[in-house]
Parts: sequence; structure tokens; C-alpha cells
Amino acid sequence: MRILKIVRGVLEVENFQRVATTWTVKGQPDPKGYSVLIRHPKQGGAYALKSKIEGLEELPDAYLVPVKVTGNAIEGKVEIVEQTPSHAVITIWDGRVPQLLDALLRLPNLDANARKKIEPLVRLRQEIGRIDTEVEGLARQQAELDQRASETRQNLEAIKKDGAAGDLRGKLNKRLDEFTRDADKLGRAIVELQSKRLEKKIELEDSLQSIDLSAPTP
Repeated sequence: MRILKIVRGVLEVENFQRVATTWTVKGQPDPKGYSVLIRHPKQGGAYALKSKIEGLEELPDAYLVPVKVTGNAIEGKVEIVEQTPSHAVITIWDGRVPQLLDALLRLPNLDANARKKIEPLVRLRQEIGRIDTEVEGLARQQAELDQRASETRQNLEAIKKDGAAGDLRGKLNKRLDEFTRDADKLGRAIVELQSKRLEKKIELEDSLQSIDLSAPTP
């Protein structure tokens, strides 16, 4: 998959399946060299040749491909690549976007102006991803504390009529207070992170509104 266009937050991408077949011909060396014609069955469906091969002939269900063995060589090879081109539209929040943007920035023929616009997108998308990961971790901790607090309440309920369990009741109440306090602290941290995420999200979406570019061909 690769990016074709970015227009105001929408990414047009090219996505395809590819099948590569290598044919190898081996034989006795001949100073003049020679060619062997191979009948290569087509993949069918939407598959088409990625690039032309010199001397290739196309049949309804196959290709006739010449495999050349140069003078005094004992073998020759030819690679046939068939692929299914297709276009799709994704948003900046698609999980594949960070990798796609990184691949776009690595293109040597990407002009400086486009690079200047894309680099902040990559940075903001990475920052949002890190915040999401941190929030998920804190939410798991909060859920575990809530579960422990619930179990502690059940234990307190079970011994509430036991006059001899005063010490245990005190320990459980202290533990419940700790669980509740720690869970509240995590909750506040999650709210703060979500606020930061919203700021980054707005900044990213604002940056996208000014972008209208076509990616160069790799």
C-alpha cells in the first residue's frame, strides 16, 4: 500500500496484491546464446502485468515469455510480476497511516514543500498514538483497582454482623480507601491525557485542512 494523494484529511491509497514468478532455463552453453519460449498461465481476475517484457506475446489465458540464455551461459532467468491495482480512501486515524506517512517521507523525490507539510502530521500522529497507549494502560490499572475495591466491599458485607471481626473490618476499610484513592488518581490522570489528546487531534485536523498534494511515484 502507498499514498497517492492527501486532500484535507482524506488519504487516497493504492493497495494491491502481487504475484511474482521466476522462470529459469538451464542448458548447455552456446556461444551464440539462445531463447526458450515459456507458456506462463495468467493469474486471471484483475491481475495484470506490472511491466512489459520484451518479446512477450499475450494469449487469452497465458503469456508466451522468451527466456534468454546469453552466449556461453548455462542458464537464464525471467521474472513475471502480476498484480491487482486498486484504490481506496482512508482517514488519518486509520492504523496504517503512520507507516504510510513514514514511507512517503522516505521518498527521495518528495519535494521540500510537501515534506514540510507532512512531517508535522507524522509527529502529531505519533504523539496521539503514545497518549492512546498510555490511556489504555492506566484504564487497565483503574479497572483492576475497581475490581479489588468491589471484592473488598463484598468481604466487608460478609463480616458486618461479626462482632469479633473488628480488626479485620478496620484493615478492609483501610484497603478500600486506598483502592478508591488510587483509582481516583488514575481517573484524573486519564482525564488529563484525554484533554491533551483532544488538543493534539484539533492541531492535526487543522494542519490537514491546508494539505492538498499528490505523492510522487516511487
